[in-house]
Amino acid sequence: MMNRATQIIGLILLVFLGFAAPVQAAVDKAVVRDLVVANSARDLLVYCQVGDVFRPEMEAGVLNGIPASLTFLVTLQEMKGSQPGRQLAELALNHTLSYDALREEFRLNLTETPEVQSCAKLDRARKLLSEVNGAKVIALTALNPGTTYNLAVKVRLERKSLPLFLNYLVPFWQLGDYESDWYHVKFKY
Repeated sequence: MMNRATQIIGLILLVFLGFAAPVQAAVDKAVVRDLVVANSARDLLVYCQVGDVFRPEMEAGVLNGIPASLTFLVTLQEMKGSQPGRQLAELALNHTLSYDALREEFRLNLTETPEVQSCAKLDRARKLLSEVNGAKVIALTALNPGTTYNLAVKVRLERKSLPLFLNYLVPFWQLGDYESDWYHVKFKY
């Protein structure tokens, strides 16, 4: 009798996990939104935001002193007809969010800006962490007029390494690294 009950409970758990796993996988996927290519007088610039990346476990980790880091991977390729040609640029834009408990402020290190940014509100810090605003991709002099280009962006959440066995004590570390799909925009210069 006990063996039969164990089998039934095991079957119920398998069915439940079978339904829960795809839902969790969909929640874990970061999405790049509002991908825009623009130019200044001298440079090609990229703007974008990432959604569905900052989870409650990450928030708890940041508030407990564990930095959260996003890396925006950006590539620019020249197109040869409908096929990709040579790669002209490859960037890794790192955004790191940490919390200073003594000053009660969030600090952001962004590759695009030389100075550390700080803010008092988590919502503002989360917004700054998850967006790229006018990062330089390449000088316009490197582009050929009338040529089609493909700019692609991918976002990766990277966890910082913790000493010894602390990663088992911090829930947000169980999430692991994850990344979005590549998002593309084709344009003619």
